[in-house]
Amino acid sequence: ACMQMLHRRSKILFYCNSFASDPQVEQAEHHSCGKEDDDPNSWCNTVTDPALWKNTSSDKVKSILIRRGAAPFQNQSSKYPAFTNSLLSCSLPNGQTVSRQWLLYSPSNGCIYCYSCKLFSTKYNAFVDGFCDWKHSERIGEHERSAAHRACMQMLHRRSKSTETIDSDLIKQMDSKREYWKQVLRRVVSVIKFLDNGHFLGILELLAEYDPFLAEHIRKFGWKGKGTVSYLSSTTCEEFIQLMGEKIKQTIAKEIQNAKYFSVIVDSTPDLSHVDQLTFIFRFVDPDGHVVERFLAFEPIESHTGESLADCILAMVDSLRLDLSNCRRQSYDNASNMSGKYKGVQTHLKRSNPFIHFVPCAAHSLNLWKWNGDNGNFLGILELLAEYDPFLAEHIQKFGWKGKGTVSYLSSTTCEEFIQLMGKKIKQTIAKEIQNQLVLFHLCKTLWQRSEMALNVITDKLTSCLQHRLEAYKHLTELFGVLFMPVDFDITASADALSASYPLDLDKSLADELTHFRSFMQDEPKIPLNMLQTMINLNLQSTFPNVHIALKLFLTLPVTNCEGERSFSKMSRVKNELRTRMCQERLNSLSLMSIESELLKELSFDEVVDDFARRKTRKKLL
Repeated sequence: ACMQMLHRRSKILFYCNSFASDPQVEQAEHHSCGKEDDDPNSWCNTVTDPALWKNTSSDKVKSILIRRGAAPFQNQSSKYPAFTNSLLSCSLPNGQTVSRQWLLYSPSNGCIYCYSCKLFSTKYNAFVDGFCDWKHSERIGEHERSAAHRACMQMLHRRSKSTETIDSDLIKQMDSKREYWKQVLRRVVSVIKFLDNGHFLGILELLAEYDPFLAEHIRKFGWKGKGTVSYLSSTTCEEFIQLMGEKIKQTIAKEIQNAKYFSVIVDSTPDLSHVDQLTFIFRFVDPDGHVVERFLAFEPIESHTGESLADCILAMVDSLRLDLSNCRRQSYDNASNMSGKYKGVQTHLKRSNPFIHFVPCAAHSLNLWKWNGDNGNFLGILELLAEYDPFLAEHIQKFGWKGKGTVSYLSSTTCEEFIQLMGKKIKQTIAKEIQNQLVLFHLCKTLWQRSEMALNVITDKLTSCLQHRLEAYKHLTELFGVLFMPVDFDITASADALSASYPLDLDKSLADELTHFRSFMQDEPKIPLNMLQTMINLNLQSTFPNVHIALKLFLTLPVTNCEGERSFSKMSRVKNELRTRMCQERLNSLSLMSIESELLKELSFDEVVDDFARRKTRKKLL
């Protein structure tokens, strides 16, 4: 037996050496000596030698080999040194011959293989490993009639008839499931858009009365308790609230990026859980020439110093991937920590971008004048006393200047109560001590003089505040007033001053452009918004580029901080007395959908649904 095996090996080596010049043999040597590639496409579509088949247990390899068929691996053009062509066909009982399509030949080792068994047989045999016992060639017919061969041929027939594989079936199943869940999630998005009072499941049931798909889904998956995936739970609702809020935030950030120039409006107030919330409003001009103010987020803060608030603003701008160099204005509520010239927020931001000029909030200015006048009498004196009284300083640091609802006994209300009590006491004392009209006359005269002095102090304070605000507005008028001057005015000096104030945005040709543009708009109303929209509608941006930029810069100027105050009103509705423990992410997402409701209705959330379904489909299948 050992001598017989040695004889067969010697014959194989002889055949290989004899046909070394055969191109098939060279191909076999090249692939057998080369580095094995894990990608089946690198050899399944090029190799014609069945002895070089690798990893035939892989379903992908089987699919490629079945697609190619057996013909490329039969190598009928090669020389057969050990057997005749008669072995490639079998004789039927009626004398006819039929080609053995399953028989493959390897020119590299001179062996024959069974096409179907090499692909599907689970047991090794001579026709899987290579048959070369030509003295017993009758074994070819025996193998052809064996049950194992016929089973493999049946499997090959089924696979050849159907192009589908197990992987493709799974992919189709996942696609079908993904489409199903997408239909469910689209309805969830519609409910969240309509959501106002928190009746999530109630609205879903209401829609199910008119939506057969949703009704069938609730019938199959609803109310089955924990562990059953239905995507109608509060968890799915919370995830979609966050995803939709993030989508709105990204859309607004993209709008600001497209507009290029923007202004920042910031204000703060404590919420019902006594957390100071900083609101961010961005003002810009969209490509159609409309002025837009968008709410972005609430940010909890612990410090009210100008440096800390400036860091929060810079962090928000950076998180939105905005270029701070395109920020042209900043507007706050005129508090000293915001508008201060030395340590205020505006000063810290100007260090990062010198073109971020401060614009006082017109709505807060009048309110601040009255506040400053009151502070000059009561709170201002307390601040001065705190410098010399450690107990009072500690009390102010702990309780002073808190929001409404915090008992500190340092408010103007407390001051009025003390005045009333003291006034009653004084009246009683005076009634007892005043003996004649002369004393009463001198007392009244003294009180009148004191009142007159206090009134003068308040008037001086109001005048100072008014002058400070007027200087800021006067500076803006001097800069942008050139855009609205009559045609007969010389605008060269004013236009050059505006160009010098914005050297990165405007050039010296602004004066010439304004001269022609004023003639062009002579019959139109001199309203900045109308002028810009007329220019855009007539496609004059390239004709008057500097005028176009100047109008956008002017309209980007924030006038008031009213949008920030409106955001606080929305926050009090979202984070009400029953939701004081709401997390910050949920607060921001719900506030975005509430404040920017028009944008919410315009946006399509199909991408959010697709991404969510893609991530969750496999979880449902498993």
